[in-house]
Amino acid sequence: REAALHEGIASVLTLPISFQGRVTGIMRLLSRSRRHFFDDEISFALALAEQTGIAIAGGELFRQLEQQVDYLQEIQAISRLVNSTLDFDGVLTTIVEMLPRSMNAHGCTIRLLTPESNRLELAASFGLSREYLDRGEVVDEQNTIRALQGEPVAIVDVEADERVLYHEHMGREGIKSLLAVPIKVKGDVIGIIRILARQRRRFSPAEINFSLAVAEVGGAAIINAGTYRKITLLFNQIEEHERFLGNIIDCIGAQLLVFDRQLRVVVANRAFLNAHGITEVEALGMTYAQLCQVKGEEKCCPVDEVLSSGQPARAVQERQE
Repeated sequence: REAALHEGIASVLTLPISFQGRVTGIMRLLSRSRRHFFDDEISFALALAEQTGIAIAGGELFRQLEQQVDYLQEIQAISRLVNSTLDFDGVLTTIVEMLPRSMNAHGCTIRLLTPESNRLELAASFGLSREYLDRGEVVDEQNTIRALQGEPVAIVDVEADERVLYHEHMGREGIKSLLAVPIKVKGDVIGIIRILARQRRRFSPAEINFSLAVAEVGGAAIINAGTYRKITLLFNQIEEHERFLGNIIDCIGAQLLVFDRQLRVVVANRAFLNAHGITEVEALGMTYAQLCQVKGEEKCCPVDEVLSSGQPARAVQERQE
């Protein structure tokens, strides 16, 4: 009132700005002379307020559509990057770095459920201190529980919200709001993404849907990269086992050959290769008949006997001087 008097305002007409039955603001007409507003003036002002509401709604709709187009382009960019590599850590890093930048947020974390223990473990982070990341388990926080159930959770004020446990750590990190979304693959939740903002904000439906879309794209890429990493590890283990077995076989002084069921060489030790003056590459794939022949009075080849009976067999040949 003091401000109005100081400005010399004597009369005020206040009108709602609404759109589709929802009040989105107010419009005030101010007069420096004391007066009554007539019905036709009020009707005109109401019509003007209504048109203002339509214009504001139209502008907001255009802004939302523009934002959705931007988010679609961001989804395409993130999808292209995460699907261009099978590097597991590279996929995670791409998501945690690009998502907060697209949403004008401060930081991001990805936590994944481990297949062995079903524990929720930190897999990647961006924009957050080590002290904050080491604050403790988050699996008991309500925002995490609901996200693991497949629901997005948006928290405007983390300082006062009971769905957050580590208020003190959030305060020291400067985090005001957060959005937690599930990472789903074929309907199963494999982890969660949390986007953290240093400004108190209400995440819009477009932002939530954008985060869910990125989580879905990222989930498929995470599974693919994880599968590739397991296959690579398995091949490395097989190669290591082959090297270990080869070292043992080469330590055997007697000549040794291993055949498959087609009677082709799959393993030849160093003693055999040296005795016959051939390389391992030359020996592998050669047939039993090319390398071994039973002479003398032996009527049955021991290899044939082993394959037919499944029992050990031997053939002894006397060395001719």
